[in-house]
Amino acid sequence: MDWFWNLKTRNKLLTGFLSVALVIAVVGFVGLFNMYRINEGVKAMYHDRLVPIQDVGAIEKNIVAIRADFWQAMSARDDAMKSEAYKFFDVHFLEIEKAMKAYSQSLSLIHISEPTRPY
Repeated sequence: MDWFWNLKTRNKLLTGFLSVALVIAVVGFVGLFNMYRINEGVKAMYHDRLVPIQDVGAIEKNIVAIRADFWQAMSARDDAMKSEAYKFFDVHFLEIEKAMKAYSQSLSLIHISEPTRPY
């Protein structure tokens, strides 16, 4: 350790600042790497979890529309209004089937590469 004390002050300061700069660079690299991992996780969560929720929302919207059309058909006094309300059932059921197909395809694409870890 005597060799360090025998150095000039300039060299001691330079050694200290370089070691601090090295520590800062390592911390920065670790931070950037972890930010990349977080970003990838957020992208996967968006595409695997949030986008399929839109399909569930479309299913719910069409079920509510079917209920409204049903009540409209039941409260209609003439057959023309009833047939018009029943006509929309098929449209809503097709939309439900399309959303169910998209939702089931999105569920089959989900794969969990790592077990979930508690943080």
